[in-house]
Amino acid sequence: RLLAEKAEYMASGAPDVRTISAAVTPGQSRNIQICCHLQDVHKQVLQQLSKLPSATQEVLEGPLQQLELSGVEVISPMFKAMMDRLEEEIQKMYQVDYSLQNPTDTNVADASDYIKEITAGLQHFRMEYLSQFVPSPSPQVGSGVVCGLVERMAGLILVLFIRYASMIRPMSQAGKLKLTKDIADLEIAVSQNLWPLEL
Repeated sequence: RLLAEKAEYMASGAPDVRTISAAVTPGQSRNIQICCHLQDVHKQVLQQLSKLPSATQEVLEGPLQQLELSGVEVISPMFKAMMDRLEEEIQKMYQVDYSLQNPTDTNVADASDYIKEITAGLQHFRMEYLSQFVPSPSPQVGSGVVCGLVERMAGLILVLFIRYASMIRPMSQAGKLKLTKDIADLEIAVSQNLWPLEL
């Protein structure tokens, strides 16, 4: 519990932790390191927990939860900033003409500009931000504070996309094909850069 409180005290609260820029800021780097340390301590204690008496296990449940919460708290501003940016990009789907009355194969087959922007944003987030975590979050790692946030983020992106896409009007048959292509491209981008999920 003291470790969790100390981590919250040491975490950077500077405005730069709430932005997504060209590279990880010093404040974000500090918070990522704190989160990794908390996650490592949490994992080590969990590995030993089953060897301890049940009374001790019960006593440690609260502090372990506090470690997890502190880990989430120090890095959640960065994830929120990225989600806000992605939601803005998703809303650009309303700038695409899904009514396509005289579509060409190129119109339907090419990725929409907003999907290209989302893909580029996710690639940047993975390379510049998620790669800073040790271990880097992935299904192979399986669990931990960061893996949970990444998986939730992946799911939220797909939910937001479907929510906004369901309001597109008018939509022609070719427009439906175009939207289907956009959904497939988004699923690939999310799976490759965050977490494999399907709609």
